[in-house]
Amino acid sequence: GSGKNGVTKSDYLKYIEEEILLERLRKLRKEKVLREMRRRREKQGRKESEDDDGSNDDGDTRKRAAAYKTSGPGDSHIVQHIHFLYQRLLKKFHYDLDICFNYIQFCKDFKSFGQLGRVYAEALQRHPREEGLWIEAAGFEFFGMLDAQDGDGRGRNGEE
Repeated sequence: GSGKNGVTKSDYLKYIEEEILLERLRKLRKEKVLREMRRRREKQGRKESEDDDGSNDDGDTRKRAAAYKTSGPGDSHIVQHIHFLYQRLLKKFHYDLDICFNYIQFCKDFKSFGQLGRVYAEALQRHPREEGLWIEAAGFEFFGMLDAQDGDGRGRNGEE
């Protein structure tokens, strides 16, 4: 059913899907800009080696390239907003199982493993007799820990 203000579950899910598409577009755009910056730098590097006096230094291009290299608040803002939307949706519709599984998949797709653990914990408290949820949560605890490890053998929290 819909809540007090008439917003339905499908309205929320459509909005979340649009936000996910926006995040994917943002990621593609960032990758494209980075590729263009690398090409310009390589081209400029060849040009500088041809006229070795160093007077062809374009500091502005380098600053822009450096700005795109590092991660900024914009890189995680949309994903954080989607988490917020899912949290609101779950509370409004009393941890509906379809929404839980949808949110779980989102967390996996965007590698939000910390949030994924919290979603499993809350969903299991609300649906303690749901076998599929227990099996999936156990799989995450076992296999998810292995997947989330870095090459140095440490887990998500930097622990051995």
